[in-house]
Amino acid sequence: MMTEQEKLKAQIEQNDTDQHKLKEERERLQGTLDKLRTPYYSIGDRFIGKWSEKWILSYQGSKRPSFVSMVCLRDGTRHHNAFSVMNTREITPEEFNAICDGHIFRRYWDIKKGLKND
Repeated sequence: MMTEQEKLKAQIEQNDTDQHKLKEERERLQGTLDKLRTPYYSIGDRFIGKWSEKWILSYQGSKRPSFVSMVCLRDGTRHHNAFSVMNTREITPEEFNAICDGHIFRRYWDIKKGLKND
């Protein structure tokens, strides 16, 4: 039979374990939320450029590493040389800035979300 002191000690240990599990779950959820908030880009996303021309973020080549570039939908010209990315479906903002080479492109179609922003 457990004494009152042993019962209280067991409850405290259980509470500590529960709090640790809650902290781990909160950190996991925060990581997921941070990933959802990060504006990743993907091949197939479409953009409007400086002079209202439309561009698509496209895959270049068929081997690793993956190269992508912006291609004009009007005449097929590339904005700049192809740029190597880690994942064509999750292009980071830093990689996207390198692809754009300082030019401004506004996304009007997100291929993964199916959202159009005219």
